[in-house]
Amino acid sequence: MSLTLAIITFIILATILIVFAIIGIRRLSARRFEKKMERLERNKNSITGIPIMNELAKVEAILKNEKLESKYNEWYESYNTIKNTNVPRITDMLVEANFLMTAHDYQNLIYKIAKIEMEIYQAGTNANIILAEIREINSSEEKNRNIITEFKVKYRELLADYTKHRLNYGEINKSIEAQFDNIEKQFGKFEKLMDQNDYDEVAVMVKALDEMIKHMGVVVEEVPTIIMLTKNIIPKKLSEISTIHGRMIRDGYNLEYIKYSKNSKEIEKKINDIIARTKLLNLEDAVLECKTISDYLDELYNDLEKEKAARSIFEESVNIYRTRYKAVKELIKDVYLALEEIKYNYDVTPGEIDIIEKLSAELAETDIEYKTLKDQAKTGVYPYSKLDQKVEVVFKKIDNISDKLTNIYKSLNSMKDDEERAKEQLEEIKYLLRQSKQKLRTYKLPEVKPMYHTEMKEAEESIEEIIKVLTNKPTKIDLLNLRVDTARDLVFKLYNRTNEMIKTAMLAEMAIVYGNRYKSSKKNLLEGLNYSEILFNNGNYNDALESAINTIELVEPGIHKKLLNLYSKQHS
Repeated sequence: MSLTLAIITFIILATILIVFAIIGIRRLSARRFEKKMERLERNKNSITGIPIMNELAKVEAILKNEKLESKYNEWYESYNTIKNTNVPRITDMLVEANFLMTAHDYQNLIYKIAKIEMEIYQAGTNANIILAEIREINSSEEKNRNIITEFKVKYRELLADYTKHRLNYGEINKSIEAQFDNIEKQFGKFEKLMDQNDYDEVAVMVKALDEMIKHMGVVVEEVPTIIMLTKNIIPKKLSEISTIHGRMIRDGYNLEYIKYSKNSKEIEKKINDIIARTKLLNLEDAVLECKTISDYLDELYNDLEKEKAARSIFEESVNIYRTRYKAVKELIKDVYLALEEIKYNYDVTPGEIDIIEKLSAELAETDIEYKTLKDQAKTGVYPYSKLDQKVEVVFKKIDNISDKLTNIYKSLNSMKDDEERAKEQLEEIKYLLRQSKQKLRTYKLPEVKPMYHTEMKEAEESIEEIIKVLTNKPTKIDLLNLRVDTARDLVFKLYNRTNEMIKTAMLAEMAIVYGNRYKSSKKNLLEGLNYSEILFNNGNYNDALESAINTIELVEPGIHKKLLNLYSKQHS
């Protein structure tokens, strides 16, 4: 019974809460829509508050022509349509919306509010457009007069600048002065249109004057430059270049690549066209075209000067070439003479002779190229600037031939030097071998290992090989150098081994002799020292030294260092 009562109580409370929630949501929605309706009412009232009638009253006071009167009527009718048709329709739609809101028909209310917003937007936009157009007319007089005042100031400045430098404008004076007069007349027309309140035509006139003043500024600034270039600078350049061009043609220069005759006619034609357009005050690209022509003539002048310089360089190159050619010919003779002398004494490969003959043929071909260029210069087949490029190639070829011949000549002469150097080194090698034998005889070792005798024999044989190569004619220099290198390595190795072996043997003997003082008092050293003597007598000097030192170290640490100091003193 109590459970059933609890469930019923819960359901009642939940229902109450839901009802209160629905009521709260509806109240919030109603309040939100009320605010929207208030905003829409304010927006509608703002349309009627637009001061169109006040501005129309100002226009009415200046009605002096049919165009303006037609516009006035159009604005008045448009405003009446907004006031008497659009606004009442919006008011009715607001009433309908309030009814829907009261009935809580929010779905249709949302749609209705959207339509009201669209109507208000269209009516407000139209009203603001009408107001802007009316105000444009009402403010146009002051605005246009301020603009025209600025134009007149600029006009007077341009006229004063032109008058001050009138001589710089040459034959264009009449056209410029006519245009100044035309601008002056346009100012008068502007005043008449302002008196008639014909603001549409005034706007057209202001725009036209703006363009005329700007164009006149360009005219005043650029015409002196055009006159100076077309009447002074360019004609002088043409005259100077024509004189230089004619003189160079008579002097045998080939100037066909410049195409001066054709280009000069085109320039004169272009200049006449620029002057004709300038008289009509059509200055579009005129200054640029004049400067382009002037720059071209400067480049042309530089090309002619370069052609003159090229001729001087070419003529100088002719003399230089003959000197170099003779020098290379003499070098070929020297190489052949050196070859004749050397090939009886030294082995020269056939390939080297072939190279010399090939270089001699290349020199002959180079001389033919040079003579062809010289003939072309006489007949004017090519301009000197091109001949210079070709003669430079010839010079590179002859220099390359000269370098190769010089290297061959040095190589041939170096054979003598290599032979003399080989003989000097042979004497040094023999001296080292004698030193090795003498040291071995001086310090009579009890035993010398067979390996040492083998190395001694190889060293002696390598010396004999050098002597064989030097004796046989023609001498093979490459083989001689190889034999000298081999002998030098073997003898140096033997010499160093001899010194090391003798030093080691002397140190071992010193150690054994030094250790003998301990034989009688130190019985334990006897065996070690005896073993060291056996090694020494068998020629194992390194082992003998090591054994003796290790034995003596037992009673006298540091003996190795003492022996080295003693050895140094004896052989210093």
